[in-house]
Amino acid sequence: MSDTIKTEPNVHPVAASPSSGSSEVSTSSATKRGRKLKAKSVEAAESDQLESGDDEQKPRKRKKERNLWTAAEEALLLDGVKRGLTWTQISREVMPHRCASSCRIHYLVLTKHLNGEWSNDEHEKLNRARKRCTKLWSDYWDAVAKEMNGPRGRDECIKKYEESLKK
Repeated sequence: MSDTIKTEPNVHPVAASPSSGSSEVSTSSATKRGRKLKAKSVEAAESDQLESGDDEQKPRKRKKERNLWTAAEEALLLDGVKRGLTWTQISREVMPHRCASSCRIHYLVLTKHLNGEWSNDEHEKLNRARKRCTKLWSDYWDAVAKEMNGPRGRDECIKKYEESLKK
């Protein structure tokens, strides 16, 4: 059992029968029935919802509550940085409930890294630190920032180095 559907010529040149020369394309009734069944099931679901009076929507999931940093946590974070631990080590050993990126970002907020102009001395220091730290691939830019001794953080060092390559 197959239905025929009239189509425009050249719309489906592969599907058209080469021997007949007509522009009729056969489709299986199963495909057509599948579309009808799907349409009916959507309509049935909508009518069931209307009949049952379910106008209420499901409650939305609440966003994850932000865990604010306590003074004790900040002290632990600063101590971990002073001890020379990596962000991953700090998050695993010192603060297992905080991820490494959260520790790094909060440290940057705490120390208020500079975003202003770079001095010539800082440029030279950055290049020396980058050359010394190439062996430490996993925490490369963290090591470079540590070599800068303070006011310039990881992201600032990356950005400045990439800018200097463009010149």
